[in-house]
Amino acid sequence: MEYNEFGHIVKYNSYNKKWNINYNKVYSYVYDDKGKIIECKVYKDDCLESEKFCTYYLNGVLREEKEEANRDFEISKSIKKYDRDGNRTYYEYERKNRNSEYEKEKVDYHNGGKKQQKVVEKYDSNKKLIERCIFKYDENECKISVEEYNLITDVTLTYIYKYEFDKKGNWTKRLKYLENIPCEITERTFEYFE
Repeated sequence: MEYNEFGHIVKYNSYNKKWNINYNKVYSYVYDDKGKIIECKVYKDDCLESEKFCTYYLNGVLREEKEEANRDFEISKSIKKYDRDGNRTYYEYERKNRNSEYEKEKVDYHNGGKKQQKVVEKYDSNKKLIERCIFKYDENECKISVEEYNLITDVTLTYIYKYEFDKKGNWTKRLKYLENIPCEITERTFEYFE
């Protein structure tokens, strides 16, 4: 591996023994006047594999990061947004695999960067929506509900989650309900050291 003066990788050589594949990656960076990365391109065996673009607030905190990648197995795009304190406020991810199946994920965050809601959508090769899942979270990022919509079978399932917590605030028991009927119990134990 080779690094530049900022400590970022600029050259990477890898060998996959299982598949007998050898490849080289080269990283290209563009920096702003404060030394922050505003653009990063990754080349795999001289072909552009991914591009990342970053913008910053005046205080130097990352504001937005956009990435596009065309890897061997999928094409993807992502957007991450942050508030002035560096907490994530939004995330969007799209990917299309080599079978032309398409998936999209969007996440909204509470103040302070904790997950509030995640929506995952799956599309067939004709870009027709076939499934949508909506995950909702409480202020501690515990999943509180999942709604699954299958647009092919026209079936909707709703899962509700309830928790029991220990004195340290970690959940020790999670009850999962399907249409208000208990269907799963998960228990965890923690050992604390003083």
